Amino acid sequence: MIYNGRGWHFCQEYAHLKREDFQQFMDALSLQLGEDIVLIQMDQAGAHITNELDWPENLIPVCQPSHSPELNPIERVWEYIKQQLLGEVFITLG
Repeated sequence: MIYNGRGWHFCQEYAHLKREDFQQFMDALSLQLGEDIVLIQMDQAGAHITNELDWPENLIPVCQPSHSPELNPIERVWEYIKQQLLGEVFITLG
């Protein structure tokens, strides 16, 4: 885990979002936390809410409501980009 001046950051990359990958992420995070307990806010992707997950005791899942883009910071970036391109016509994407 890395401290960035505002809080702790833990990141792992996976090729796909599958239940097995999310389980591996949770297990690794749980080990990094040790005795600490954290809340994990996430969307309701199938890999996040399946009953097949074995949640470590020190991770508490909190699912955000469906269709709540205001809770996802990347949605504000997409909104900004769309506003910058409003009315543009592109001949090609390249």
